Formats: sequence, structure tokens, C-alpha cells
Amino acid sequence: MDYTAAYWTMLDDLEPRWHGSHEEMLRFARECVETERYDTPVPQILFDALGRIESNEHDAGHPGEGVYRRWAVAFVH
Repeated sequence: MDYTAAYWTMLDDLEPRWHGSHEEMLRFARECVETERYDTPVPQILFDALGRIESNEHDAGHPGEGVYRRWAVAFVH
């Protein structure tokens, strides 16, 4: 459960450059948060995913769109 390298690898595989999508990355991140295993680094994957999405968008020439603000709605229960 707390072997974070497996989660980071999964997040890598879900990146758009490997035929994944930002939506898939967020879906996976949400599943990590929903484990409610706050005694492990698993919920932290959410912040890793958001950071990667922001970085991808910046590299694609779309900086400053506020990924945290924009994607926050996807995490409202």
C-alpha cells in the first residue's frame, strides 16, 4: 500500500505523452485520496498529479491557468 514508487510509475504511465490523459491522472489521484490511508504517502499522489498537469500545461505553452483552482471541482464530493 505504501510503496510510492508503484504509484509514481502509474502516474507516469497515465501522462498524455504515453497516450493517457490529464483526466485519467486525476481519476487515479482521486482513487488514491479515497483510500483515506493518511498514514501512508498515497493521498499525496493528488498533489503530484496536479503538479505534473501544471508542468505539462506550462510546457505546452498554457501557463497560468490555475490547475489547482480549475481541477478542484473534480474533487468535491
